[in-house]
Amino acid sequence: MLTVPNNPAPPSGPVLLLTRPRSASEALATRLSDAPPHRVVISPILAIRHLPPPPDSRAAGLIFSSANGVEAAASLPKQCPVHAVGDTTAAAARAAGWRTEIIGQTADDLVDRLIRSCPPTPLLHLHGAHTRGDIAARLTAAGLPTSAHVIYDQVAQDMTPEAHAVLNASSPVILPIFSPRSARLLSSAIKPLAPVHVIALSSAVAEEVHVPDMTSLHVCDTPSRGSMDAALISALRRLCRVEGSSGGD
Repeated sequence: MLTVPNNPAPPSGPVLLLTRPRSASEALATRLSDAPPHRVVISPILAIRHLPPPPDSRAAGLIFSSANGVEAAASLPKQCPVHAVGDTTAAAARAAGWRTEIIGQTADDLVDRLIRSCPPTPLLHLHGAHTRGDIAARLTAAGLPTSAHVIYDQVAQDMTPEAHAVLNASSPVILPIFSPRSARLLSSAIKPLAPVHVIALSSAVAEEVHVPDMTSLHVCDTPSRGSMDAALISALRRLCRVEGSSGGD
């Protein structure tokens, strides 16, 4: 179990419980290193397992709906353009050597933009074993032949003892949730005694959040990394003010 060092926080200070795959959680903890004092606990609810890439793909363009897909497909040739869901996915594709063309903030947005733009086809959507949006089927039905290939799996993980410990303590816990599946897994895995403040990346994620007795649920303004980071910093500031005002004397 890794606890990422952060600004010193009193024992009663807020805890940021990160449940994304470890590399993504560590990156998020680093981005928030200058946020108000808090403790970070990482307990991935999912582990990413790469699967074989498609054999001999002749796609005129690739579609990625997550940075995990980009990482799993890193060995593929980089000649064709990439269409992506979200700025984070697009940035990962560019960092891996692809040229990005069409970017949508959600799967629905990307499908709409692709239909309006009519890029060269066929397209190939490389995605995880658990996905939403029916991107390939919807594009094909709209006249843009698109196939799909599962290039990674998201394997459910048990919560760590340290995660259960902070959820059963008295300090407030901030719990960012990034996907509907993570929301379902967490809702069934935890029965917190601590006050839990959930930050959902989108309304689709929020609909799947059923954490027992959670204290608050906030939905990000947009389903983006920047919006999530801003919501987490805002929650930390608010909880630190509350903790400070409830101190002695």
